[in-house]
Amino acid sequence: MLETLAEEQAKNKRLAAENAVLSVKAKYYDAILASSESLPITQIAKDYGMSAVTLNKLLCDMDIQFKRCGTWILYQDYTDKGYTQTKTFIINESQTKSYTTWTQKGRLFLYNLLKAHGIVPMCERPEISGYISR
Repeated sequence: MLETLAEEQAKNKRLAAENAVLSVKAKYYDAILASSESLPITQIAKDYGMSAVTLNKLLCDMDIQFKRCGTWILYQDYTDKGYTQTKTFIINESQTKSYTTWTQKGRLFLYNLLKAHGIVPMCERPEISGYISR
């Protein structure tokens, strides 16, 4: 009986640890899906502890996007998925500049893509996940 009790306690401890990880993931998903705004890549990159330059290069290396005339554009396989939006701002009367922002659907796509490559947001990293509950 003592062996069975010890096994059950070990199992419960393991399940509690797994639940803690799932709770962190659920909070991350909820935060992403709760927002309807699109985000600049800089904001998403910071979730992963990297710069926008680094994340853009990574996505380029993964054949997700390419740069044309100073703007990142998704490859054809991704253009009709609703992952990005193009925004334009006026520089002056004769000049405008376009830039790409990521929708929440796109952010979730990036999350799953990066996770498949072993890259997780900082909030899911065990060494710092305790700092999430603010």
